[in-house]
Amino acid sequence: DTLGHSIGDRLLQAVAERLSDHGSHDRFICRLGGDEFVLGVRQCQEAGALAAAAEIERSFTRPFSVQQMELSVSTSIGVAIDEGLSRDPLDLLRDADIALYRAKEHGQAQIEVFSAELRDAILIRHRLEHDLARAIAAGEIFLVYQPIVSLSDNRLIGFESLVRWRHPDLGLISPVKFIPIAEETGQILPLGRFILGEAAKASAAWRDRFPAAAGLSVNVNLSPRQMWNEDYMEEIIGFLQTLPPGSLKIEVTEGMTISNPEMAEVLLQRFHQIGVPLCIDDFGTGYSSLAYLHRFPFDVLKIDKSFVTGIETSPAQCRLVRGMINLAHELGMVVVAEGIESEAENQQLKDLNCDFAQGYLFARPLPYDEATAYLLRQ
Repeated sequence: DTLGHSIGDRLLQAVAERLSDHGSHDRFICRLGGDEFVLGVRQCQEAGALAAAAEIERSFTRPFSVQQMELSVSTSIGVAIDEGLSRDPLDLLRDADIALYRAKEHGQAQIEVFSAELRDAILIRHRLEHDLARAIAAGEIFLVYQPIVSLSDNRLIGFESLVRWRHPDLGLISPVKFIPIAEETGQILPLGRFILGEAAKASAAWRDRFPAAAGLSVNVNLSPRQMWNEDYMEEIIGFLQTLPPGSLKIEVTEGMTISNPEMAEVLLQRFHQIGVPLCIDDFGTGYSSLAYLHRFPFDVLKIDKSFVTGIETSPAQCRLVRGMINLAHELGMVVVAEGIESEAENQQLKDLNCDFAQGYLFARPLPYDEATAYLLRQ
């Protein structure tokens, strides 16, 4: 479509012509609509179907010549097997479509075979997508708060807010399952508003109840879709300007800054200008970390758990983390080590001059009332 409908139509014709090369007396090929095609193979077991799919995929590695342009096209292929059950062709098409959906989820040039487990997973995903739209209003979404402590004296300096969903039928649903759905469907925007509002209310309540904890902050994670939505960002920046300085910190992942560094720099400077502290999360898991780090106005660098686990037994890992900490300090940032679970890891991070930490050694993510009790003990 970006090249115009006429070129798009001609490309589809070229795709159909190339697919026709894979036809034979025991195969048929047809177009379903749009950019989807069906290859049917008679009396074929899974190995044969996968071989046919791989054959098609290989043929698409060659570019298409359309109106004096060389166009590269990738394929996603879903496979469904009749297995001698003489199933209704419409059922087979539905199953192949489910497999195709999963193949697209895994990226370009993927092949996925339908299974009952895959069907169940897709059905649950569709249900979550439907139910998430009303979950906030139904009171099913809530926040938990994981303490962040000073490594020098175990003093509480803040919390990271994390979202949870308690589904009435499916129970507690991991954010690993529903956050990607929210991100894909756009529901991450209302979800983000809810999270920010709840975190702000918690921060205000704790500051009012515990005057000695006036410097306490609550970290809120920003997602890619939120960050790249201009209207949403204006709304969030406006909201943050109404809060006491430092009451909320914004966390963005390293990958978000690298995907579009120019735009990220502009947006992060907006936060910086209104006094909102910024954290770079999961540091070390992205690409070209050092090339971009100095460009952004981060106040806090959070070292990913993967670099912390087992650090006390790995000299190489220890040297790597020491380098991260020294770099952050040179750039004027403080450092939080994530995922500390043992006293040995804790001591090693202290020895490396890390500033702060969070992890199960100190506390799991806590509901609001338990987080308040934790703060009271402090």
